[in-house]
Amino acid sequence: MQAHGVHHAGTGLGVTPTVAVTLGFPGGRSAQFTASYATASVETFTLTGSQGSVTSTAAFMWGAELAYTVDTGDGPRRRTYPAVDQFAGETRYFVRCVREGLRPEPDGEEGLLDIRVCEAVAASLESGSVQTLAPQQLPRTSFLPPRRKGKQLRNCNHGERYAPHTRTTTPPPHRG
Repeated sequence: MQAHGVHHAGTGLGVTPTVAVTLGFPGGRSAQFTASYATASVETFTLTGSQGSVTSTAAFMWGAELAYTVDTGDGPRRRTYPAVDQFAGETRYFVRCVREGLRPEPDGEEGLLDIRVCEAVAASLESGSVQTLAPQQLPRTSFLPPRRKGKQLRNCNHGERYAPHTRTTTPPPHRG
């Protein structure tokens, strides 16, 4: 991965306000992102693959309607979802995991992997060189919490509604 930073005169920020990052993955896959505190607020992503693309210009704003467009060559299809308070859902999910002794996903191990990438971005900004990280992968679970009486739980990370009556598995053992 390699990062490039841009400093903007007069921002008064003690950090590099604009950072562009290119990530390379096994199999020739790549990802790029730019984050900035010094530019106009534009929150968009595009995921492009061999059979189509997904684009969203409304996926990150808190309290705004979520929307994305899928195009697989037979015309774009736009989908929208109502705004949700993702932080309240994440908090409820985490509290429930603590109370019931369940392992949350994402967990601390995934957070450490995220920090590892952030540190590589910082090292690349400082050195101007490519940083190489050994691939690491965490096991994924398909655990879906049971439905509570009268309530439908949300998957806090993706905003999808759980459908526990269609697919359930046993949660992984807690690694302490």
